Amino acid sequence: SIAIDASMLREDNDAYAQMGIGSGFTINRQINKCLSGRVGSRFMLSRIDEEADDSDNNYALIAPFIGLTYDSRDDALDPHKGWLLSGKLQPFYDAFGEADPFFKSEWSAQTYWAIMDDLVLAGRAKLGSIKGASSGNVPATERFFAGGGGSVRGFGYQEIGPFENNDPAGGRSLFEASFETRYKITETIGVVGFTDAGYVDEEIYPSFDSLSVGVGVGVRYYTDFGPLRFDIATPISGDKTADQNFQIYISIGQSF
Repeated sequence: SIAIDASMLREDNDAYAQMGIGSGFTINRQINKCLSGRVGSRFMLSRIDEEADDSDNNYALIAPFIGLTYDSRDDALDPHKGWLLSGKLQPFYDAFGEADPFFKSEWSAQTYWAIMDDLVLAGRAKLGSIKGASSGNVPATERFFAGGGGSVRGFGYQEIGPFENNDPAGGRSLFEASFETRYKITETIGVVGFTDAGYVDEEIYPSFDSLSVGVGVGVRYYTDFGPLRFDIATPISGDKTADQNFQIYISIGQSF
């Protein structure tokens, strides 16, 4: 299948503000029951105001990509068994010349093990790397950040990683990992205990000697379309950049 898209984007967070337009295409191919591949390209014309160094730059990023996904999960919103493996390779070229050419790779793995019908162990890991340019020559929108409900709970959005002038600056490498124990008390109520860890660095390969770690518990309310999620977590390591002693997250579906 072929998908073509166009977008207008406005984003404002602690690290940067972005206004832009973009377009792209993706060709998806189902190789077998579990394995699928995709190729395509993106073009983004944007203005990015970076908070850390108070810089304003215009970019015209051209970014072809290739990716593979292996998905053997029994349920996308509430899996009890199986694997989800994904990899993506993407070179970037800036037609305006503000950013040096760079190469971005992202890899992730998730797995699930049902010990009993009501007890599931779940784990995930993610790695990312950017090569070919220094952090300052990579647009802030393409750098790695960590922290938040879909990343490392216990920390706020973008709170993990290098900071400059008290603002998140992002980095060229990323590591994230999570482990959850999920127990279903009744048909509609479940509880979860979890540990998340993450690291972002300016080097192209992540280090594991100063991980930011958060722990917490959660409640799940199971509906016909998937579980509703309520989590509360606190940082226990690398918490110097954390604004609060705990964070609360509310969403639909399991955290991964």
